[in-house]
Amino acid sequence: MSVSKRFRTPHDSGRQVAILCKETGATLFMAELPKEADTEPPARRMGIALELALRAEADLSGADLRGVIAQDLQSFEGKLAGADFTGAD
Repeated sequence: MSVSKRFRTPHDSGRQVAILCKETGATLFMAELPKEADTEPPARRMGIALELALRAEADLSGADLRGVIAQDLQSFEGKLAGADFTGAD
């Protein structure tokens, strides 16, 4: 199994989560979430990963952000040019 598929959903991989490119499936950003995120639902965990990616100044052009909670996206919207928001909750 490829790394990008292995980390497609945050709840499948413990604390590790990845943000993938929608077109290619390539991993754009991968991080280990803080312990406090263990009890959060998957959508919120992706929001936390998004925050970490933006702090790290990761290039998220073409990112697949399906499932991220809309309120998490609103605070980062100006920094997410080229990201795909289709299916954001």
